[in-house]
Amino acid sequence: MNFIEDNEIRRDVIRLDSTVVTSSNDEALSVKDISSNDEIRVEGYKFKVDQYIQALKLTIIRPDKRNSFEGRIDSIVGEDAYIDGNRVRLVKNTIIKGKRQHKTGYYNQKFKAVSELKAGDFADISGKFEDRALNADSFEVSPEDVTAADKAADTVDQAEYKKFYPDWSVKSKRVNLLGDPTPHGMIVNDIALQNYVDDLGQKLVPPHIKKKVHFIFIVVENDAVNTNMRANGLSYVYTGLLRSIDNEAQLAALMAHEIAHAIYEHVSKDAKDKQNALKNKGLIGDAAQGVIKFGDKLFKGKSKDEKKNEKDKESLKGTTGSIAAAAQNMMEKNLSTYSVDEEYQADRVGLCLMALAGYDPRQAPLIAKKLNQILGAATPVKNPTLTQKTKKELLADKKKDDTKKAEKKTDVEQVTDIANTFFTWQADDYKARSFATHPEDVKRFEALNRLIAMYWNGDAFIKDAKTGEKEYAVIKKKVEKKVAGKGKKK
Repeated sequence: MNFIEDNEIRRDVIRLDSTVVTSSNDEALSVKDISSNDEIRVEGYKFKVDQYIQALKLTIIRPDKRNSFEGRIDSIVGEDAYIDGNRVRLVKNTIIKGKRQHKTGYYNQKFKAVSELKAGDFADISGKFEDRALNADSFEVSPEDVTAADKAADTVDQAEYKKFYPDWSVKSKRVNLLGDPTPHGMIVNDIALQNYVDDLGQKLVPPHIKKKVHFIFIVVENDAVNTNMRANGLSYVYTGLLRSIDNEAQLAALMAHEIAHAIYEHVSKDAKDKQNALKNKGLIGDAAQGVIKFGDKLFKGKSKDEKKNEKDKESLKGTTGSIAAAAQNMMEKNLSTYSVDEEYQADRVGLCLMALAGYDPRQAPLIAKKLNQILGAATPVKNPTLTQKTKKELLADKKKDDTKKAEKKTDVEQVTDIANTFFTWQADDYKARSFATHPEDVKRFEALNRLIAMYWNGDAFIKDAKTGEKEYAVIKKKVEKKVAGKGKKK
């Protein structure tokens, strides 16, 4: 297979002299059991001078003997159906049946080939993995329907969408919006850059989805390494992200991941949770003001030295404000409440979307690894009790621990301790809940590589897959030099 290491995609030569060969199911195998495009795990020594690996043990990763799942048909190419990010083929003489529990649509209907189905339909399949596809000998299908999440998508952020969509959906009219403000930054004043990013995004959206959701992709001046996708298809791509990636395929990987969140209705479900998180963020700010007001009362007339009182109040205000700001910033960066399964699904479907658009899927784990290094790997909170204890319990614990020390502390130090306890509880509680929703970075990296090995590792495909380094170099240069004029209209 094609391996990925750091920022290099390469092939390794593996020597199998006296190598122990097994399967992931602990079967004793031999070198003769290794097939082209098998996914393997190698343990051994790497000799850089001679450029080969001496394998002591080689494990052939064998998918489960039988796999069953259900999902949406994202695309149909020839006799291959791409369902929930997986390539599926119909076993010879297998009949596709309409699902029995559906009394309308495909109920009682039969199909002889996946080419008779429609992208957007939902499938329930079972079969075995072989030759870079799941070969289904059981295949049931039901027609696409309008879900509650679909309806919710039509009501979220409508004012903002209606403001930009009419002009942005027509290339000749986009120039009217260059330099306009958005909640995420000014729209970059470079029509070539805007057209490049929007064209790339449109290429990744499946045709049947475009009939339901009208996507638009807008580049905004924002140093954060991020994108923002709305349920209705409005997407903001930050200049900070564009400066952090190396080629067009990496941008395609990130945009396809966000598109997958939208088309699988994760964004619609996430909207309500984000609103609750923002309310929690607001409560932290309100609490900070409350502590400061308490300090005003505490120090009013406390000392005959009014200058000392004012100094103590300012000290409390600064300390409390800093803690609250830190808590709010942490929450702002981790507002996403997508579940672990939703993140894996977006990775899986996004990889499929970029590959079907002709991009080299091996760039997906590369950019995922790079962004993890830039943003810092998310690690769970070490003390899980923070999510179990109430605010009153934490304050009570703090009071008990500091009983002896409190007599020696000044008034401002005591009030600051209370503020510290509250804001630490708020931040750590949110942090624990937020990080619990994302897959571990290493497992995510491995999962992406495994999908590439299973579905996208054919020599012919890899040879023709696009990276787009030269094209993206021009775009990145524009962003780095800020030719956009920092959002100012000409």
